[in-house]
This record gives sequence, structure tokens and C-alpha cells, in this order.
Amino acid sequence: MDNTLKIKKNCFYLFISFVLIQRAIIAQTDSKEDVQHLQDVGHLKEIESIANLKGAGNTYLYRIDSLDRLPANNIFQLAELLPSINLHNDGVVIRGQLQKSFLRFNNIDVSDPVMGGTGYTNPTQYPAPSIFAIDNVELVPSDFSCSNFNNIGSTLSFNLKKGDYRKFEFFTNFTGTIPGLYGSTSNDYKVNIENNALKLVETSDGVKYQSSGDRSIDLGIGGPLLLLDSSSFFVSYRNYFRQNNAGLEVYDPANNNLGKLPNQRTYINNFSGSINALVYKGISVELNGMYGISSWENSSWKWLYSTDKGDFNSVTEREAKQSAQNYKISLLNLRIANEITSKLNFKLEFGITNHSYESGRKESFSSPGILSGFDIKKPVDNYNFNDGTMKPGPNGIIDFYESLYTKESFSKDGFMKDFYHQKNPLTGYYEDFNNTTNNNPYSLSSVFIAGGNLPTTIMILNSKNYSAIIEIGYKFSINNITNEIKTGVNYSTFTYNTYYTFMNNIDSNAKIFSQYSYSYIKPLKPYYSGGFIQSNSIYKDISLNFGLRADYFNSNYYTSIDTLLKEPEIKLSPRVNLNYGFDEKNNISIGYGIYYMMPDFNYSLNYILANDISHGLTNNQYLEPTYYSRIQLSYEGSFFGFDLKSAIYQNQYNNTIRKIYYYNSYADGWVSGGPYFNPNFTTIQKIKGQGYGVEFSLSKRFQENFTFFLNYVYSSSVYENISYSFKEEIRSDYNIPHRINCGLNFNLGNNQGFDIFGFYPFENLNLSIISTIHSGTPYTLTDMSGVALSVRNSETLPTIVNFDLRLTKKIYLNKDNNTKMGNLSFAFSIDIFNLFNSAFRIINNYYIKNSLKRKVKDFGSETIYKKGDINIPSSISSTQYDSFGNRLYNPASDFNSDGKITQQEKYMAYRRYLEDYIRQQGDMSQLRSAFFILTIGF
Repeated sequence: MDNTLKIKKNCFYLFISFVLIQRAIIAQTDSKEDVQHLQDVGHLKEIESIANLKGAGNTYLYRIDSLDRLPANNIFQLAELLPSINLHNDGVVIRGQLQKSFLRFNNIDVSDPVMGGTGYTNPTQYPAPSIFAIDNVELVPSDFSCSNFNNIGSTLSFNLKKGDYRKFEFFTNFTGTIPGLYGSTSNDYKVNIENNALKLVETSDGVKYQSSGDRSIDLGIGGPLLLLDSSSFFVSYRNYFRQNNAGLEVYDPANNNLGKLPNQRTYINNFSGSINALVYKGISVELNGMYGISSWENSSWKWLYSTDKGDFNSVTEREAKQSAQNYKISLLNLRIANEITSKLNFKLEFGITNHSYESGRKESFSSPGILSGFDIKKPVDNYNFNDGTMKPGPNGIIDFYESLYTKESFSKDGFMKDFYHQKNPLTGYYEDFNNTTNNNPYSLSSVFIAGGNLPTTIMILNSKNYSAIIEIGYKFSINNITNEIKTGVNYSTFTYNTYYTFMNNIDSNAKIFSQYSYSYIKPLKPYYSGGFIQSNSIYKDISLNFGLRADYFNSNYYTSIDTLLKEPEIKLSPRVNLNYGFDEKNNISIGYGIYYMMPDFNYSLNYILANDISHGLTNNQYLEPTYYSRIQLSYEGSFFGFDLKSAIYQNQYNNTIRKIYYYNSYADGWVSGGPYFNPNFTTIQKIKGQGYGVEFSLSKRFQENFTFFLNYVYSSSVYENISYSFKEEIRSDYNIPHRINCGLNFNLGNNQGFDIFGFYPFENLNLSIISTIHSGTPYTLTDMSGVALSVRNSETLPTIVNFDLRLTKKIYLNKDNNTKMGNLSFAFSIDIFNLFNSAFRIINNYYIKNSLKRKVKDFGSETIYKKGDINIPSSISSTQYDSFGNRLYNPASDFNSDGKITQQEKYMAYRRYLEDYIRQQGDMSQLRSAFFILTIGF
């Protein structure tokens, strides 16, 4: 592979722009010493002493301070204001990289080792600390140092508060929604029947966007450690709740609010803390700890009407069989550093991180515990069922998902004798998956579930990571050249246990199909280790940074016959960075680096568990490390009085593992602008690709009260898709070429603004407005049957334009001495996201398009009768009953109330359902939402 600078010619067509640099909003203060010019925000790091070295030479580092000035409810909304970052359901992506980027707290890696990124949660569900417990957010899109291991050279780090050894501090914060300010869609849709055909008609009515009822409580306290000088601590707690999937306010014919389904709640708790102590003669100790847990429920529209009550619980089946998830993360990290002499220093670091994921049926109906989450049923197989008789002994099927065989019996009205499903004696409920019913306001028997189990795979996964790092640095001079040398070694090992179940029974001898069978995956113990040497040489205005890493990755991955797939290899990673400073404000640098990283371990699980091995890891069975190279040219300086920062880069990557989807005409749904597919058309492959881009940023502080920034980012991310029969270069899902962020902050300090008899009503007022404009996400054009008509991701959804606002009024009870303990303050804030309710709806859904083609003849021609009549044989035939012996007649479809449901009435009922389904579809961007925030602190 040619690793020289390869910037494609269209890269030079890019527009000059502006990248968000430091804290977008400067904290208001009266002390001139505390007021920092915006240019300090995100300033390129100069050569630091080795004890504090974050990146050899120059690190492309962004920093946000004064987080309480920015419109954001969680740390990921803050991160999205930084350049180069895309947020997706599976985590953070920097510069469109195919491998999910590292996520860190206090520079401690907390990325999920199995799934990568934020693991099984999306960013809004991740159990992260409060933004009020964060000192700053750092984005390092290009790190050419060698000290970071198992890293593709980009990190997003949230640095927790460390406390102040000079004073105590405290905060408490409450956040809630303002439903009255929520927006509406730009249009609405009706489904009419014209000439026995369904027709979609657009109206201008719009549909109301509903509040999810978000609420959070945050607490934090910190200050000096009384027994140690120059030492401090800080601890915080966050409690968060929201109603999942709260969306458009659409009601079904029975007046159920489909935009707020029951049993779809998320609970988040986070405890975090830090101790920083100077213990003896320059020896400093830092102890960081965190425990976070997210618990959320899964429900769906198709289960809303499952009201059958069990024999024992006497609650609806929808509640009794509620599926829920817990995701837990805990970490403990100890760092010991010592500056032995002015030239020699060292650092020791030890850490342990635990990740736990549970998915399955809830054990009870209680709310989740703060530390434990929901009680999830553990899979057990102690009984087997034969001819309706329960006997001791396993049979390869989980007991509380197992159904009895059908039993010949009479229907509920006594007319029909047939084989009907029986209840599980352990649960008191029908356990037959996907039994449908017409017991719903639409009287549809092919959409909604009557009984059975939620289609959620049971999974219990635990992973544990131990790591150790030793680093030593030495500084010396030769003639006029200042040199720093840093070396170190690291070791990290994982243990992860998985208990996994399949939707379908994999035992070919099993008598029952579509039951939950299970398998236990023996513990896997991958590990990696490495070492590096890094040198920094400074001569006048020139600095040269060079380093070399050697890494050993061992997936410790065996086949079913305990044969090691491939002997691991040592990977070498050279990195270099050259910087030249024209003066104190202007410098230019060029850097190049190679990186290696272990693939996410979930792909090894997919390979082990694949029903068809050919659809497992088709071309990376050895779990080879991901290869990544980067070259970057950057400049920082002044431009017509503005602070300028710019970079141009290119990335190359190989052995990145991803799921590749192949199109087929049987697709039956739509996800994120593209069809999802039959699993037989999914394969896991290693792929190669590249990304390149240009980033520019301008920022300036005008006079004393105004701060302004404007940034533009262009980036491209593509990879080579290897199909069964051809190759094609396609855009990645993260390919969002253009992004513009701009912001304006106005703030008034103490005794500022106009006064009324010495009273300043607008003092300590802050107004921040942030605007984001970015290209739409890529998608694939398909025909009415879901067959691809274009190269994957060759089409682009509309551009998103958005404005967010935060207005804050702070009240000090003691304005004249507002920096000491005991000075209580109150801050009242209002956040409005998508201030102007920019709304754009597009119906690009295969399911909808295909559904609109349905005709009257597609529905059963048999008439459904309210009552059986022996004189009308068809009224007591098997077509009149569901699989439990209940009559299928439902007055919701009997439009003329004559006791019969005809084929035409079935068609009319389906039209009503389809209209509500379409009306629930959201806009391209989140509609206007609003929150109020009350913060008390000293």
C-alpha cells in the first residue's frame, strides 16, 4: 500500500470554512485573569514536559470549557458541536472512520470491548456522567504519539471534575421538559380508497411532536482533601429518566396514544469520582472510579393489544412478557506519577473495567434498582413437555419460552373441535411465538400479536479488562537542541463470557421449531501487549517528533475443535510529526502515522454462533488487527484578526470488519433510509477503504461580551464492497461530506447592562445560539419491491438545517465575593433545540410503498361472522377462529354493524391501520423540543 500523501483532486474543490475550536462559549466572570480569549480554546498543544505529554509534538486538540453555557442535555450533544464527529446509534465516529472511535473518561478507555463504541446502547442511553460533572471535552482526531495503544489515532475524551484543593464546591441540577414549546411536522398524510386502490394524499395539517418526559437530577461535591496538602476530590451522581420512542401524537381508533406506547422507559444512573493527591516529594496519585447503569424496556405497537391474562399473574401478557435490557459499566483506575528530577519522571497506571449486558424477559414488574437494574429471568432448562405433560429433565429449550403441543379441544363457543394451543403451566401464558390476533382496534389478524414471546434474543454477556502501563521520560540537551525521550510498555487482557440463545432451535432433531434454544459460549480471553519509544527534539522554532510502537495482538480464538486459527504476529507502527513555528501565533505541522487495533469481539461471537458458517467471518477468520494509516497537514495562525485553524488529511484502512448487506426482493422493512434484509443476505467481511477531508475554523471575541465562531468541515469516507460476484467502491454510512457549525454568545457580567436605580436586571445573563448545517445521510434507491436501483449509499437525503438556543440567568446571593465557599448561586436556563422547527418529511419507505399497492383481492374472501350458525357451515369453519379457539369477529371492522365482516370491510380496516402507520413516521430531523434547567451551587 502506498502510504504517501494521496489527496484526491476533488479535495481541492473544498470551501474554506471554520471548525469549532475551543470552548464555544466563554464563561462569564469579573476577573480579568479568568477571562480567556477564544483563541486559547483548542490551541495546538506545544511541546509539553513528558509528565504531561498527551501527544508527541503537536496534537490536534479541541477543548470545550464553560459547558453550562452550551445548549446540551448530555455529553454526546456537547461532543456533536465539535468538528469531525458523527453520532450514530452504535457510538461515536470521528472523521467518518469505519472503525468506531475510542470513548474515554479521564483518558481511561471505556469503549465496549465486545461491540465497540457505546456498546449495546445508543448515545442517549449510555450511562454517562452529567455534563455538570465534566470539566471539558477533548477531541483528538489525529494523534501522532505512540503512547496510546489499541487505538486508531482518534479519541473523544470527557474529563471529569477533579475538585479544587483551595475551596469546596457543590452543585445540584434539575432538568425537565417544556411540552408547550414542542413542534409539529411540516405535513400530514391521509390514505384514501379510490377505485378499489389505496392512494396516499399529502395534507398541510402536520402532527404534534410529543415530549418524552425527560427529567434528570444531578449532584456533585468536591474540594480539598483535608489530610493532604494540594490534594482534592470530586464525586457526582446522575439520575435520568425518559419515555422511549416518544414521537408524533397519533391516536388509534380506541384512543390509544401511539406516540407514547407504555412499557418503553429508560432509567440511567451514574456514580463517578476522582481523587488527586500529592502524597510525598512530588509523587502524585490519581484515583478515578465510575459506575453507570442503563435499564430500558422494549415494547412495540404490535404488542400493545396483547391483553390475555395469565393463570397466576393476572396481568396482561404484554406486561408479563416485557422484554428489558441492562447495560452496566464500572471502572477503577489508579495512576502514580513522580518527577524524580527535573529531567527524569515516570508514570504507573493500573486499571480494571467491567462491562455487562443482559437482555431477556423481566422477572418482576417493579422499577429497576439504582445499582442492579431490572431483574432479568436467567435461562433455565429443567423440564420438558410431552403431550401436555411436564416432566423433569432438559430438552434444549428454555422452560419459560416453551409452548405445549396443541391439544384437541372445542373452541370457546363450542362449535368447532380442533387442535388449539395450550398454556405453559410454569408461566400461565401462551408461549407460542408470533400468534396473531384481530383483538385490536383495526381488527387485523396479520399484524398484531395475540400471545407468545417478544422477538428478542436472550443474551447475557460479561467482559472484564485488566490493564497496566509503565512509562518513563527523560529530558536532556545537546548543543542548542532540547530532547525528550519517552518509553513505555503496556499489557491488557480481556475475559468475556457469553450466554446466548437463538430464535430458532438449532437442534435438527428438535420436535419444536421456533422455540428459544440456548448455547453457552466458553469464556474467551484475548489479550494484547506492546511497547514504544518516542522522541521530541526542539531546535529554535522547529520541533521533530518521532516514535515507534510494537504491538502483539492475540485474539486467543479457537475453533470448535480447539485449534488456534492463526499464530498472532507483532505489528510495528512508526509515527512522525514535524512542526515549524513562524512566530508565537502561527505554526505549520505535518504528521504521518500507522495504527493497529483489535477488531470488535462481537464479530468473533457472530462467527461462532452463525447458523450458516458461510455467513460468518467470510474473509477474516483470524481476527487480524485493523490497519490504519493517516497523513495530515495542519496550520494554525491569525487571519484578518480571527483565530484560524486548518487541517487537510487522508486516512487509509484495511482489515476493518463490518456487516455487508445484499439486496433481495423479499425485504420487508426500512431502517435509516435503507431496507433491512433476510439474514441469509448478510455477511461479515473485512474491508478496506479510505477517507479524506479538509477542516477550517475561524473564531473571534468581539469587545467584552460577544464571542463568535464559524467552522466548515468537508470529509469523505468510502470503502470497497466485495460481493459474491463483483466489487464496488461505495460511500460508508458515516459519509456526511459537508458540515457547518457556527455560534454566537452574548454575556453580561456583574453590574453590566442598563440599571434601574442601581439595580441591573440583566446582569449575569447569557445567550447562546448554535447553528448546524450538514449534508443528509446516504441511502440506496430501491424500486417498489425493495430491489436496489443504484449502488449502495449512492443517494443522499436532504440537507439538515438546525438552530439551538440556551438562555441562562444566574443570581448570586453574594455578588461582591462570589468565589468563596458559602456564596450560593441560582441559575435558570431554557434550552430550545431546533428553534425554528425546521421540518422535512419524506416517504421513502419500502413497506409503505408496497402496502399502497395492495388490492381488495389480497384479503381473505371468506366472510367473518359474529356468531356461529349451524345453518351456515362457513360460520363455524376453522377460518372463523384463531389458534386459541376464539372467534375472529371484531366489531371494529364491521363498518355497517350487520354482524359480518366482508372482504371489502377488511380492506377498509387495513386502510385505517396503514394511515396511522404512515402518520407516525418522523421527520428528517428532530422537531422542536424545549427544556428548563435549574442549577444551585456554590
